[in-house]
Order: sequence, then structure tokens, then C-alpha cells
Amino acid sequence: MKRRILCLLLAVIVMCLTAPLVAYADLQRGSSGEDVSALQQMLYDMGYLSEEPDGKFGARTEAAVKEYQQSVGLEETGVATDSLLEQISQDWVDFQTWIYEQLHVVDGAHGEPFCHMWETEDGQTLFTYCGKHALLWEATCSILMGGDAESAEYSYLEWQAEVISLYNEWIGMVSGPAQEEIESSKALCIQLMAAQLDAMRASYDANGVDIDPTDVYYNAELWMRAHSAWLCQMLSTLAPGE
Repeated sequence: MKRRILCLLLAVIVMCLTAPLVAYADLQRGSSGEDVSALQQMLYDMGYLSEEPDGKFGARTEAAVKEYQQSVGLEETGVATDSLLEQISQDWVDFQTWIYEQLHVVDGAHGEPFCHMWETEDGQTLFTYCGKHALLWEATCSILMGGDAESAEYSYLEWQAEVISLYNEWIGMVSGPAQEEIESSKALCIQLMAAQLDAMRASYDANGVDIDPTDVYYNAELWMRAHSAWLCQMLSTLAPGE
């Protein structure tokens, strides 16, 4: 309950438009699609892939998979099997958890029109919420105090709606090909929101633990809060007078 009440803002992840991957077929050179994009994003986030995801499993992605396999003592096949994808997903979750622990929400300064992130000399990443997101943060923290699955799901859906709203705002601020790219990013984000919930439920099942819906929704919400803050700060660069 303590971690629910604390409601720490976790931010960084958007460089991450992704979540742990649940796949049904091996991914290898020549594969393409959204599963490949999600795999690439995890490898990119963890530093194995130097180029952003494009959904095409080519030589660079194969090399990144081999580098990952080498780092964990596996045969370097360059093929992402189901079992390897599960391992990459778990390592990605652990990596994101470590990131979350490094982030801190700064009280006050919530009257700003946009969220703001900066890094201190000792390596801490700090955030202040804009006025709108400060109110949403406080409201959803209050909801989470209920401690039940229904409250957690409602709080999760509030932040999910905010992420989609911010994408729509972004789309309205650009034109031409940029709109198509952002529409694609929004669609991928929506898909990965669902994939993240599925992956966390699967993680409980794989470890023989009874699923705790409250924790599933709460942990998924953490990523959404971070993504909202990142989108908000990014939109500040497109706002008039910024």
C-alpha cells in the first residue's frame, strides 16, 4: 500500500513507446510488424540496438539479438524465440523498474503550463507536473487509496485517456507526413498498453502466483504517468511562444 500512496512519477520511458512483448512466433531476419517493433524498442531501451525501431528485422536487429544472447550466456543465434522474448521482456521490466527508482517528483511549481524534467548533478531525474497533471496526479492518488482492483483500474483508465488526449493534441499541432507518423505512434502505444497488461498477467501466471489485479493496473499506470509527462514536456516545444 505504501508504494500506491507514494505515487512516484516515473518518467524517461518514452523514449519508450513500448511495453513487454508477448509473441506467438519466432522473430528472425526477414520478420516484420508490430511484434518486431516492440522487440526492437526493448533492445533499444536497454542499449543493444543503436537505431530506433522500424518494424523490420534486418541485420542490425539480428546483431542486437546476438549481443543480448552473448550478454546472458546464450548461443548467439540471432533468432528471438518465445523463450528468449520472455527473457528480454523480463530484463526490460527490471531495467524500467531500476529507472523508476531513480526518479523523483518535486512538490510545488505545479502552476506551469507544461510538465518539466531535468537531471541533477548527482544523476537524479526530477519532474514537476504542469497544473493539469498535478491535479490528475493528486486525484488518481486519492482514488488509489481505496486499495481495490476497481479503483486501480479506474485510475489506470484516467491516465490512459490522458495519454490518448495528448497524442491527439500533438496531431493537431502538426501537418502532413508528421501527422501520419504520430497517428502510427498513437496506435502502437494503444496496442502496447494492452500488451503490457497481458505481459504482467502472464508474469504472475509463469511464477505460479495468484494474479493481483490491483497491482497489475497500478504498475501499468506508472508507465502511463511517465508517458503523459514526457508528451506534455515535448508539446511545450511546439506551443506558440515556446
